[in-house]
Amino acid sequence: MAQPRATCCLFRLAVAAVLAAPLLIARAAPDDAPTPLRQLQVQLDGHPLGEPLDVFQTDYQVLLPLGALSKLLGLDVRVQTASGRAAGTLPGSGEPFCLDLTESTLRIGERRLAFEPRLAQAIGSDIYVSTQLLARWLNLELAVDLPHWQLRLRARDAIAALTPVPPPAEPATPRRIDETNLLVLEVVLDGQVLSDSFSAYQDGPLTLLPLGELSRLLTLAIQVRPDRGSADGQLPHERGFALNLAESLASVGGREQHFEPRLAGVVGDDIYVARQLLTRWLPLDLQVDLGTLKLKVQPREKLPLQDKLERERLAAALAGQQPADRPNHPYTPSSPGLIGVPSIDQSFGADARRGRGSRQYKAAYTAYLTSDLLGMEGSAYVLKTQDKATPDLRVTLARNDPDAGLLGPLHARSVALGNLALPSVRNVMQGSARGNGMAVSNRPLDQPNSFDRHSLRGDLAPGWDVTLYYNDQLLAYQSSRADGQYAFDDLPLSFGANEFRLVFHGPLGQLRVEKQSFLLDQASVKPGEVFYSLA
Repeated sequence: MAQPRATCCLFRLAVAAVLAAPLLIARAAPDDAPTPLRQLQVQLDGHPLGEPLDVFQTDYQVLLPLGALSKLLGLDVRVQTASGRAAGTLPGSGEPFCLDLTESTLRIGERRLAFEPRLAQAIGSDIYVSTQLLARWLNLELAVDLPHWQLRLRARDAIAALTPVPPPAEPATPRRIDETNLLVLEVVLDGQVLSDSFSAYQDGPLTLLPLGELSRLLTLAIQVRPDRGSADGQLPHERGFALNLAESLASVGGREQHFEPRLAGVVGDDIYVARQLLTRWLPLDLQVDLGTLKLKVQPREKLPLQDKLERERLAAALAGQQPADRPNHPYTPSSPGLIGVPSIDQSFGADARRGRGSRQYKAAYTAYLTSDLLGMEGSAYVLKTQDKATPDLRVTLARNDPDAGLLGPLHARSVALGNLALPSVRNVMQGSARGNGMAVSNRPLDQPNSFDRHSLRGDLAPGWDVTLYYNDQLLAYQSSRADGQYAFDDLPLSFGANEFRLVFHGPLGQLRVEKQSFLLDQASVKPGEVFYSLA
C-alpha cells in the first residue's frame, strides 16, 4: 500500500511544480532589463577622446562600460566578464580595486562597499556600471548629455596625469564657392515674410542654404559651429540632430545618414547645406523660385513658430487691431538707502586625500552679497582658495532709472561703477572680460544690447549650473567656471517677441529662474532718438 501513496505524493509535487513554474519564471525575469542607447562621444576637460562608447540604460540610470572607459582614460583596471569581476589599482592613491558582481560588492583597499545589482551588470564583453557608482569609485566628475549624445568628464589630478590630452582639432576649411553665385532670397512662411535678405548660393544645379540662419528664422534649436564644421541641437518633438562635415555624417532622431561632401560646407560664418539635404533632415519642404527670388517654407509638421504666429493673429483678431503694445504696468520708484542688510549666498568646499606617503588638502570659499550701499545697488563676489594668498574680489555699484533721470543733462538710465564687462558692438568690436571701470548708458532697460543681438552675463557660484531657454526652446548650458561667471554672448534675436529664461540649479537642489523679454520691432532707434553707451 506504500507504493500507491508514494506515487500520489510524487504526482502532487509534479503538479505543484508545473503550476509554480510560470511564477518562478516571472519572478526571475528582470523588470528593468538594460536597453542599448546610441553611442556617446567622450570629452575630457572639453577635448574629445578616442572612439565613442556603447552605453545602456536601465530605469533612469545610464550604464557605462568599465573596461572601455578605463582603457580610454589609461586606468589600471582589468575586466573579466565571464566571472563577473574587475580588478586593478586606483590612480593617485594606489589602492587595490576589486569588483564582484556575484556578491554586488566592491573592495577599495580595506573598505568593502555594497551596491544594488541593477547598477552594475555584465553585458556582452564588458561590465557596465551606472554613472553614479563610477563617479564615486573612480573619483570622477561625470555628466551625460543625452540630447547631444556626449559624455563629459572632468578629470581629477591623478587621472589628468595619466591621460594624454589630444591636440586641438584643426578648424574646418571653408568651402570655396564662387561669390558671383550669391542669391538674396525672400523667406516666406504661411504667406508671411520672415526675411527679405536671406543669403544663399547657387552651385550648378544645387542651391545651398545657410543652416544657422534658417534655424534662427524658424526658431529651431540648432546651434552651428562653423569653426569645427559641426552643428547640433534638437528638432521638434525632442528629436536630436547632429552634423559632422569632416565625416559627411548627419544624425537625425538617432538615425545616422551619410551624404556626399559636396552637398554641405562652411562658407564664412555659417554652414551651407544643399536644399535637398535640408528637406530630408528637417521637417520642412523648401521650394526655391529663382524667378521671384523667394524661398517658400512648407512645414510637414507644425513648428513652434507657426503656433506663435497663429496666437498673435488670434489676439489681433480679438482686439480688432494689430497686436497691442507692451502692457503699461504701474511703476514703483526705487530709492536705495545709504546702507542695508545684505543678502548673502555663500558656500564652502573642502577636499582631503590621503595616499601612500602623500596628503592633499584643498579648500575654497565663495560668497555673493547684494545690498543697498551709498544710495546705489551694491553687489560683491568673493572667491578664496587655498592656493591663492589674496582672494578674488568683484564689487559693483549700480543705479537704474527707467525714466532717464540720472546724471542731469546726460539723461542716463543706468550707471555702474566697479567691476564691469565692456559691451560689444557687432562687426566693430567684441565684448571683453570683466575689469574695473565705469559704464553709463541711456538705452531703455527693457531693450536688448544691440538691434538684433543680446548678451546675458552674470555671477555663477561654484557647483551651480545655468540652462538658457529661448522661446521655450533649450539653447545653451554652462556649468560653474573658475572665474565664477557665466556668459551667453551675442545671442541672435528674431522679429517679434524674444523670451529668454535662465534656470539656475544649485549643488543642493536650489532653483532660481530669471526671465528677460524683448520685442525686436521696438529695438530699433526711431527718428529723433539718440541712444548711447559709454564704458
